[in-house]
Amino acid sequence: MPGATGSARCCTQTGIPTSPTTLSQTSDSTLTFILLNRNIKPPPTPSPGDGKCLPFWVPYGRYCYFVYNEKQGYSWPDSRHFCQSANTELVSIHSRAELEFIRNLNYTKNHHIWIGLTRDRNFGWGWTDSTPLGYVNWAPGEPNAAFHPGEAAEENCVEMYPDGRWNDNNCMLQKGFACRHRQCEHPQVCRFRVKEVEIDPEINSKTIFFSSLYNG
Repeated sequence: MPGATGSARCCTQTGIPTSPTTLSQTSDSTLTFILLNRNIKPPPTPSPGDGKCLPFWVPYGRYCYFVYNEKQGYSWPDSRHFCQSANTELVSIHSRAELEFIRNLNYTKNHHIWIGLTRDRNFGWGWTDSTPLGYVNWAPGEPNAAFHPGEAAEENCVEMYPDGRWNDNNCMLQKGFACRHRQCEHPQVCRFRVKEVEIDPEINSKTIFFSSLYNG
């Protein structure tokens, strides 16, 4: 279930009022806490990398990102196939700053966004790019592996709401998706080339990917 992102209500969650009407009821120490935390800055942006991104992908830190969210949605397996067709992977997310960056790339908000988090063989959760799962941003009550009448598939894949919260859902539902690849730091080794991949015969994937990353 969608919820507000960021830390706007962190004070309320720790029992410290944020409403102006309640400030008169707070102690001096509480007021000091509020005044000091009015200057809290957002998470720092990582240092930019020195490598290259695929055309039309957006750099952030040492990685490059692509968010697809047109009217035509795709299942989680098809979304991952699109990413892999460019020798990239569904996005993994490792900080709130990175999450906010990806969320802001979702300009159209036609769908929720598939990310690379899925159930592993031990019935836990893992990233498809095998990076450690050290950061999560589940929506309240999630993951819940809910069963929806009329749907045979289980909720084994994870989508991101427009507000940045995560929800487990049926992998076959059609949504947008986000991909990530590490910046190519050795241009003499890494090359970019146009590559067509079709999932639906009526849809040419060049409308999504213009090139792929490969070593050569």
